[in-house]
Amino acid sequence: MNYYFLAAFSCLMLGISILKFRNNFKKAFLWGILWSLIIIVFLIPIQIGNFISSLGFNLPFNIVAMLGLFVCFFIIWHLSIKIDDLNHRLNKMIQEIALER
Repeated sequence: MNYYFLAAFSCLMLGISILKFRNNFKKAFLWGILWSLIIIVFLIPIQIGNFISSLGFNLPFNIVAMLGLFVCFFIIWHLSIKIDDLNHRLNKMIQEIALER
């Protein structure tokens, strides 16, 4: 199967991501790594399939599912940290407003 169109689209998205997040190095770096990995997967799918088979996964979909599950758990963990931080800041702000009155 020809994945060159998808690789070209990923290159376009890599450029857009870098331009969009040029003021935030951390986000630009993370999106750059993500799109670069996707480009590599689309350009050399047979070698990636052989590597996945050597890791013990029967189908490439299995490793994609495992990585997707890991990413979902990471996002949930990260969002819970952000919610706790916002809750702490909101409580502090409310206490400061209450002390002023």
